[in-house]
Amino acid sequence: MFYQISNIASRVSVEDTLSAKFKFPHLYKPKKRIDGTAESVLPILTSKDSKHLQYAIWGMLPEFFRGDWKPYQNSQNTLNIKTRTLKKHLEFYRNSEVKRCLVPITGYMDFSKSEGEVTPFFVNHTKNTPFCVAGIYNQLEDGFYTFSIIIDDHLNEESNSISKFQPAILKRELHDQWLNPRIDTLHALEFLEEPHDYALNRFPTSTHLLLSCSSTNQEDEEELGLEDAV
Repeated sequence: MFYQISNIASRVSVEDTLSAKFKFPHLYKPKKRIDGTAESVLPILTSKDSKHLQYAIWGMLPEFFRGDWKPYQNSQNTLNIKTRTLKKHLEFYRNSEVKRCLVPITGYMDFSKSEGEVTPFFVNHTKNTPFCVAGIYNQLEDGFYTFSIIIDDHLNEESNSISKFQPAILKRELHDQWLNPRIDTLHALEFLEEPHDYALNRFPTSTHLLLSCSSTNQEDEEELGLEDAV
């Protein structure tokens, strides 16, 4: 599971990467460390409006949810969703409408284990420019957006990474297809099987910048209850 990411890109760089404009540009602020467990708000580009970046809470909530974000995340943990979980949901609930989004980031945190030692790593683009991970989102009754980042086990190229799962990074050429509302999500998930062409750095970082790695070492992490959250 991934709880910490980074986005230090300028507003112009994010807009250029996504070929879209911020709906409220004065609200955008680059952030070196984004902690998903702290009800963080990030920019996303939605399939509903692929021309304007919105702000959304990381950690998906049910559309008609009424209550506090933190207690819900403590019980459901919807920061991430596995591809296989999403596929199972779509195959079972054929009429389910799952809305897709793109989440621009410049890096994310991971952990590696070698000879019994756990080392925190930061992964980012060699040019320190933004790239996009795939996500799903919804809009609450009060108008707020919430989202979850899609992760997949076949994307992991780091053999000694503690977590089998990596965020689903989309090739830039597939951005439009991923957001195309005319393509059903079950078919769109096939886009995630195509390897991205970004050159990523992976280097050790300070442990005090990271959360405990205990949750990343669980193979049977709790699945997102999509029948509630979608």
